[in-house]
Amino acid sequence: MVLVATSLIFSLSAQVLTLKEKALLLPKEQNVSGIVVDSSGHPIKGASIENTDLQRKIVTTDESGRFRITTQAPAFVVRKRGYDGAFLRTVNAKSVRITLRVSKNVVPSCVKESSCKAIVGFGGFFCFAEAEGIEVTEQGNDVDYGQRFFSVQTKDGVASIWHGAGSSWDWGVPSNEDVWLSIDYSERESMVAGYTVIDARGRTADGKFWRYIGRLGESASYRDLDRESATLLDKVLDSMCALREKNR
Repeated sequence: MVLVATSLIFSLSAQVLTLKEKALLLPKEQNVSGIVVDSSGHPIKGASIENTDLQRKIVTTDESGRFRITTQAPAFVVRKRGYDGAFLRTVNAKSVRITLRVSKNVVPSCVKESSCKAIVGFGGFFCFAEAEGIEVTEQGNDVDYGQRFFSVQTKDGVASIWHGAGSSWDWGVPSNEDVWLSIDYSERESMVAGYTVIDARGRTADGKFWRYIGRLGESASYRDLDRESATLLDKVLDSMCALREKNR
């Protein structure tokens, strides 16, 4: 119950829009209705409509899997624990049927924890292998979080993954900005130590790539990268394993 309550608080807080997010809103509100079903066509109750502009209001599907929202968000994601997320552009979603696929993703447990890098001392359990050509910084600490960077030199400068963990580090979902700017989007879900872990990635209209792996209190992500840089840093993110016990 504590985890559920905490997740709700973080979810509500995460919906306060930044100035940049406000600038991405559609000029007029759109009415969107739909039904969310599984791969067999059965309605899914309690699926949440997220990454909208509906501040401090959580919309979920009813007993029949139906929902209705009025929003200026240019895109949104439908999520339900145990399923991979589904992405929709709002202008194409007046009345929709959304199929959620059961998640089959598994984050492996770390076999040799000394061979990967984790955030120590702040409850983190994501651990990433060091890859050739990738520079890894020492962990930096603040009062309530730890962080480090995995970086690669590119023709335009330095591209980096930002990995951090702590009690108030992350909301556990990709930002509205990343979701709303995406023209291509995919999202996979898995469970680690009782937490929902989201692995989302997208491409923006100007050909830039972003990726986010996160759960409540921890994330590793990059954004605004060219394809070559994103491919290099994906080698690090794809190496993720889960520690047997969280780093306290």
